[in-house]
Amino acid sequence: MSELTGSVWDVLDTERDVVRAGIDALETLTDWPDLGTPAGVWREIFQQAEAVFGGADVPRAEFAAWLHFAATTLGQDTYAEELAAAEPAMPWRALWAWWRPCGARLAHPNLSYASVKRYEREGREVLYVQGTFEDTWLDLETGVRMPAPDPEGPQPVEIPHVRADNEAYLGTYTLSAPESFGYADPLTGPDGRRRYLVEDEHGIALLETDPAVLAAWPRGGMDHSSAEEGSPGRAFVYPDLLPDLDKEPLTTERLAYSFGPSVEVVLIPEDKLPAALEHPGSRAHLTGVGFPASWQCGYASVDLLAPADMVPPTDDELRGTEVPDGIEPADLLAFAVSEFGRIYVHRRDGSVHIAASAADLGRRHQHGVLARLADDLDHFVRCLEAAYLEMSRSWHPYPDEGGGSGDICIAPGLDLLDPRSPAAVMWGCLLAGVTELSEDGY
Repeated sequence: MSELTGSVWDVLDTERDVVRAGIDALETLTDWPDLGTPAGVWREIFQQAEAVFGGADVPRAEFAAWLHFAATTLGQDTYAEELAAAEPAMPWRALWAWWRPCGARLAHPNLSYASVKRYEREGREVLYVQGTFEDTWLDLETGVRMPAPDPEGPQPVEIPHVRADNEAYLGTYTLSAPESFGYADPLTGPDGRRRYLVEDEHGIALLETDPAVLAAWPRGGMDHSSAEEGSPGRAFVYPDLLPDLDKEPLTTERLAYSFGPSVEVVLIPEDKLPAALEHPGSRAHLTGVGFPASWQCGYASVDLLAPADMVPPTDDELRGTEVPDGIEPADLLAFAVSEFGRIYVHRRDGSVHIAASAADLGRRHQHGVLARLADDLDHFVRCLEAAYLEMSRSWHPYPDEGGGSGDICIAPGLDLLDPRSPAAVMWGCLLAGVTELSEDGY
């Protein structure tokens, strides 16, 4: 058998190198089984399992646990249930996983410099995940996101962390998994079974174990090398990695989720917008969709101006700056600022521009340039959002993902820019936090 036909027995009982060979033989994305079919889902589960855990030769029961984890991560609960029924002797299984799959561009979880603490809240145990780009509450039992506590209501009480005996850790068993699994905090479930709270750079998961299975499982220490090497086969490719496929409309809710609770998405009332802003799309975007009050990526930031400050540039502001033919300073309204120059929207056609200095543009430019960043505010905000979607994948890549993004094409349409153009140089500066730098800014 060289491919998955849609049965749990295929993925469990077919030699893994045979399955890999069938997947590797598929040369184009369109040749791959559709994700809406059982065969396509099993392929995705198989590839995600090996992306997380690698290609180590492990017992059938342990490989079933890998597959079950991947299915849970992907939200394929029916497939996870099939695996649990087909292999009841798994040494551990995922109860839930808030986890970024390999290859996926997701704003959350983004666990850069994040801490995870347990609290009791209204009679339930909850997790509080706080980091540079994360401020999230999760129900411990289900992994479901929860609203932040009402400041006026009862406040959660932190549960002190107590280190367990070394023998209690999952890392004492002869298993193959990422290092975070070996040091996962041991907990006790309502039924008395031992659970493990995994905190990893890719996400958070709650595992459950079967004491009868673990009692007979060898103890020799967990091997992390396979997970560090990644999949021996073809990495999974998501269609949404292609930015031009992002056709979903922007909404306030979407931006609030992408930018996270620490970034306010500002909606400007119609009567507060400058009357000089004539472009209907720009007005509709600022009043109905919104704009991040303060966007940050590495050392770059974009800060929205107050409506009263959204005015045309003065003669001094653009003095010495090359302005493209057909644009007059009076056509522009400042609406944001960044380290790399003031950002303007064309009041009639809605295009977005930045007054880039010669110093930021490099040796090829002796003068500053008014560079066109985007056709409109919708496009500009999608590019800013793309940085947040890319952060975790860039800063914490799986072995199969290489070492980060590497270019500005992470954002829709930027691949069409001449890389030497002022616009491309400016986008390179704004997005360097994810395309060139680590989460530390180096």
